[in-house]
Amino acid sequence: MTATFKSVRLVVSELHAPAQRWVDAWQAAGQPVLHLMQQPHETMADFVLRVREAVEALTEANRLPVKTVFVGGGSLEPDTLASRQFALRVIVSTLVRHGGGSVWLTGPGRDRLSMKSLATMAQAMVEGTGVELSVVDAEAAVAAA
Repeated sequence: MTATFKSVRLVVSELHAPAQRWVDAWQAAGQPVLHLMQQPHETMADFVLRVREAVEALTEANRLPVKTVFVGGGSLEPDTLASRQFALRVIVSTLVRHGGGSVWLTGPGRDRLSMKSLATMAQAMVEGTGVELSVVDAEAAVAAA
C-alpha cells in the first residue's frame, strides 16, 4: 500500500542565519512550514542530528518537505561544512525516495560560495530523480518561492 504524503515546507537555518523571511513568506502563502533553527548551545553536529530526526518524523507522519531551504549562518569552519553535507544528504535522499522536490541553498556573503560547492558535490545525487537542487540569492528566491 502506498502512503499519500502531504507537503510541508522546511526551513533549516544555522545559528545567525537570516531565515525568518522564508518562514514569513511561506506562511503568508498559507503553506505549512517547519522551521528548524540551530540553538546557541547546540553544536553543528547536534543540530544536524536534530534535522535528521525531524525529517524522519515528518515522513513517518506522511509529511514530505517538498520545498526546503537550507540557510547558512556564515560559518566556514570545517566541522560546519562537513555537517552541512550530512544534513543535505538526509534531506535530498528523503526527497529522492519519494519522487521529487526542491532544495535551495543560501547564505550570507562568502557562505554562499560554500553552498555552491556543496551543491556541486550533491548534484550527482539528484540527477534524473525529480529533485531540484540550487543555490539561490535569498532575496530573489523568497519572492519566487
